[in-house]
Amino acid sequence: MHQDSIQSPRSRKLVVTGDAAIDWLQWKCQVSQDQGVQNWLAGPVFKMVPRPGGSLLLAKMVEAATNAHVFGQEVDDLSDVSSEEVLHSMAEVAVFPLSHLNEEKGESIYRVEKFEGYSGPSTCVLNPLPMSNDIDEVEMVVLDDGGNGFRDRPEVWPSALDGDPTPLVIVKMNRPLAEGALWERLIEKNSENLIVVVNADSLRLCGINISRRLSWERTAQDFEWHAHHDPVIAQLMRSRYLVVLFGIEGAILCHKNKGTVMNTLYYDPMVMEDDYKDDWPGQMQGLTSAFVSALSARLFQDGLEHIGKGVRDGFAAARRLFLHGYGSPPDEPDYHLKEIFEPHLTDPLFTSIDIPSLGVGKGQHWTILDELAGEELEDIAYKLVIEGAVSPMIRVPVASFGKLRTVDRTEIESYKSIMNLLDEYLSKRDVTTPLSIAVFGPPGSGKTYGVTQISKSLQPEKIEKLEFNVSQFRSLEDLVNAFHKVQSTGLEGKIPLVFFDEFDCFYGQRKGWLKYFLAPMQDGIFRDGETFHPIGKSIFVFAGGTSHTFEDFFTEYTEENQFNDLEEARQAWEEWDQFCDAKGPDFVSRLRGYVNIMAINPTNEVDRCYMIRRAMILRSILKAKAGHIFDKDEKALIDPGVLRALIKVRRYKHGVRSMEAVIDMSLLSDRAEFQPAALPPKDQLSLHVDADHFLSLVLEGI
Repeated sequence: MHQDSIQSPRSRKLVVTGDAAIDWLQWKCQVSQDQGVQNWLAGPVFKMVPRPGGSLLLAKMVEAATNAHVFGQEVDDLSDVSSEEVLHSMAEVAVFPLSHLNEEKGESIYRVEKFEGYSGPSTCVLNPLPMSNDIDEVEMVVLDDGGNGFRDRPEVWPSALDGDPTPLVIVKMNRPLAEGALWERLIEKNSENLIVVVNADSLRLCGINISRRLSWERTAQDFEWHAHHDPVIAQLMRSRYLVVLFGIEGAILCHKNKGTVMNTLYYDPMVMEDDYKDDWPGQMQGLTSAFVSALSARLFQDGLEHIGKGVRDGFAAARRLFLHGYGSPPDEPDYHLKEIFEPHLTDPLFTSIDIPSLGVGKGQHWTILDELAGEELEDIAYKLVIEGAVSPMIRVPVASFGKLRTVDRTEIESYKSIMNLLDEYLSKRDVTTPLSIAVFGPPGSGKTYGVTQISKSLQPEKIEKLEFNVSQFRSLEDLVNAFHKVQSTGLEGKIPLVFFDEFDCFYGQRKGWLKYFLAPMQDGIFRDGETFHPIGKSIFVFAGGTSHTFEDFFTEYTEENQFNDLEEARQAWEEWDQFCDAKGPDFVSRLRGYVNIMAINPTNEVDRCYMIRRAMILRSILKAKAGHIFDKDEKALIDPGVLRALIKVRRYKHGVRSMEAVIDMSLLSDRAEFQPAALPPKDQLSLHVDADHFLSLVLEGI
């Protein structure tokens, strides 16, 4: 522990200052309409209270987190300060359910419903609020550089910045980044003791293209690439540490190690950027201040070598702020600092991993799964089945879409892209043409299941699922009848989710059905005889039958294609020519996205991640078909040998359908645990797996 930590916390000193603000919170009130009320009570009635914002809020939070003596700016009466002197912000708060996850409990909380904007001086130039009490020697300086004038006014900077030895300096920075007199001063004299915290959105607004809500690996690789190419990040990394926040779900910590820049990803495996808030209605301000305060407290207590713990502490505090909001009625909205910075045993588990160097920058495919050793992968697979993805041992990012969960990076990014498309499409009102996407995968991989879960997780009350197997169509009349059913569903007020299974089958020629989908996809109409009918708002999902991946379905022939010989080139050209005749390129141009679903069997000799894919699907099958073998803690009661066989058997002959068949054939209805005795006989197992190999895995270790 840091030597100074043996002192009484209040005897230790730090400075917090920067761009100050006053946050006005307003909320609607219920007024009784008794006889004799005044006219102003006839309309909507609001109450308003001022709360500290900017550096004033940061100082309050740092003091609560460290319990130290904080020097800085002070305002005696927030309600008595004009916006000519200090920036004012306005936010409308409302009463929300504590969480979407337990709305039936009736718990409610104040959170922000709408940010209304700011009120400042008529000159449009803010004069920074000076420090009320300055001090020369402190252990730490925390600055809120909001880009509102403080950085350009040396006369209001704390004198401790010139102390000897120089203190640890933590800067919460907003746009424009790494600019101004303060930045140059800090880099010149404090760079070795400087920690900068910025939000990823600030980088994005500077034109740095870092993906959002696709996968942690994609986010990490995008940042890694820009860290080597973008001058803004290069400037920021002149500090000792740079912390880039991706919401309250993840962060990248950049630091120098013997001249080499090291980037470490801290992430919650269960959610992506901004996903955590989906379960907690409303918004909150002060989240970054809570993070910086908890980070400061850890470094203040234990020193720079514990910055990783500080990042985790920061996320815990930010999430507790979001959880507690501004408190509950009938109290006035206010920050509950004691609860925010009080240690909790139930703080979320964040894990970390070093991001590979530029060698796997943009265009390369790095996954966190690849970083795990084989034995660890196997152990994770077993824990996924028994404990579910919430197990504290799971380091692998898990994406949830309704009842579907996946850990494969390619699937996660594809599903996330599809979800974003669906969400945007469903939110539009005046849409007359369908949204068209495609899904590919081997037989039994669950092509329709994933998109169904995504759709129902967005607007379950409006979605109506329809399925048509194109391979069973015998004439165009069958397709026309299908479109009539789609139209009728839309007229009933539903949004049709239409699956065209095996759309790539033959009809007179290779992929011969494609041209008949072009007009419905492009114009939202179909033809019946001489009459054209509108389809309306709907979602078309084309599920491949003969093509197991999008690349199998569509590989454009160009001069850049590599061939082994002329015969191979000639054959490829003929296939491309036939595909063009079938209007394949026109069909692809009308798609807005696609998903390649991975098989549960190994894709090649070095693929070990199939165990993880199997585990995710196996648990969902067991929950659906044998829910009684789960205990009160949602742990699956399954024999280790049975579990090993289900996870490691060489091959399921018919993909997911075979896995389901093995569970269906097992005698589980009267058993509280899945024991070897419940397995089907060898000849039945042989229909779906290599029975000898399967049973040898069951007996292994006995």
